[in-house]
Amino acid sequence: MNKSIISRFLIATMMTMGTVSANADWTDNMSAYDQNAPLGWATVGGNVTGGEGGTKVTVRTKSELMNALKGTDKKIIYVEGEIEFSGLNSVKSAQNKTVIGMKGSALVNHKHSSKGSETGILQLSSCKNIILRNLTFKSAGAYDIDGNDNLTIAGSKYIWVDHCDFQDGVDGNFDCVNGSDNICVTWCRFRYFIEPWAGGSGGAADHRNSDLWGNSDSRSEDNGHLRTTFANCW
Repeated sequence: MNKSIISRFLIATMMTMGTVSANADWTDNMSAYDQNAPLGWATVGGNVTGGEGGTKVTVRTKSELMNALKGTDKKIIYVEGEIEFSGLNSVKSAQNKTVIGMKGSALVNHKHSSKGSETGILQLSSCKNIILRNLTFKSAGAYDIDGNDNLTIAGSKYIWVDHCDFQDGVDGNFDCVNGSDNICVTWCRFRYFIEPWAGGSGGAADHRNSDLWGNSDSRSEDNGHLRTTFANCW
């Protein structure tokens, strides 16, 4: 990544991550380098508008967040504070939602466990027209146990993930599987701070695999799908 792209990433990050207020138009603080809109495959044959024009709600707990994500009604969801997860939580068949992380917010699962069911944070399953912005995901560190990811998109389409920070996913930071399509990932960071855990059932002592697109070559539903645009990510 050249210095120009790095500097633009840092400018956009400083002007968006951690500066959101639910009482104002948070996009006012966007960097001039940010198109403030999805691009690439997320604009082919349709577009991602999320909860634009919908009801605004602030959530502070896992149950509030998961309930707010349900259904197809238009909704803009602001995440306040750190929300604790204790395993992968799946949102099924949701549509027309925008989720925005406010200053100091994060979705976290710090529990180190040999049980795959206790790992991971959030999964979008069979969802459509969803925007995730300014969210921080934090897990317990890489561990080769065929566990879950910080974020998984499964069988979903027209998803835009923007200005999100992915840290220390157990199986991975962000995966896209099961024929998902028309995805856009912009201005995101993928990183590991915690040393990888050894001794997992998979045998690898270092399992810091950040992103997986398609989880098996044998999955026919992936054929002609998984079309994704990554732009300005770290």
